[in-house]
Amino acid sequence: MWQLREWWLPKEGNAPEEYEDAFRSLPERGRFAVADGATESSYTGIWAATLVAAFAEAPPDVEADAAALEVWLKPLQAAWHAAVPWDRLPWYGLEKAQAGAFASLLGLEFRPRADGGALWRAAALGDSILLQVREGEILLAWPVAAASEFGSRPRLLPSQPARTRAVLSAWSQTQGDALPGDRFFLVTDALGHWALTAAEAGEPPWETLWAIEDEGDFADFVAAERAAKRLRNDDVTLVAFSIPDRWSLPEETSREIVALVPVGEVY
Repeated sequence: MWQLREWWLPKEGNAPEEYEDAFRSLPERGRFAVADGATESSYTGIWAATLVAAFAEAPPDVEADAAALEVWLKPLQAAWHAAVPWDRLPWYGLEKAQAGAFASLLGLEFRPRADGGALWRAAALGDSILLQVREGEILLAWPVAAASEFGSRPRLLPSQPARTRAVLSAWSQTQGDALPGDRFFLVTDALGHWALTAAEAGEPPWETLWAIEDEGDFADFVAAERAAKRLRNDDVTLVAFSIPDRWSLPEETSREIVALVPVGEVY
């Protein structure tokens, strides 16, 4: 069986409904995704949730080029636009919403092998990161590999179609193999920066993250690291799982675009 842990918290001082990251895990399909909405943009929580739902349900093809990604994004952008209450926005809110929402996206997809392992591929734009750990040693940190690579203005997926083409050159993909027992961690930027900083200091962060057993443990960990100024005060999201010894996935090839997730639903 998959050992799956999913933990999240909003910024300190914010209510849970102000959380603007998102995540979606479908282990029965071998798909996992996290997204980080840009706080300065409008209705970003909806946009982030839309992106992870779409990747988990119907990701873009492995060989998708920029034009194909535009096609994949268009119905998601239309769904975001339909969810915004344009007729109820004050003028200052309307101006901000017209600029659209922005979010990172990191998606991971597995296909089982006959020997019990798996092939995986990941796609990303922005600074949410993937860690792969085998027998306590890190194999991969991607698409950000070092704490110094985090910047203040990462390129993000836009909810406005007119802004799409300018960022799609930054869309990247990678792939690899996984063995039973390998652990994967998908984290948004604040926790990603914390993890890479700890790893570079010789303190394996994946042991700390994997040891978190419940929401209370996660809240205590986040509070302590924020208080020590090692973790930036931002929304934090962690999706962690290990590859099971024996597993299979259903024969499923649908690439239909899913509808927008309901407003207020947290993943």
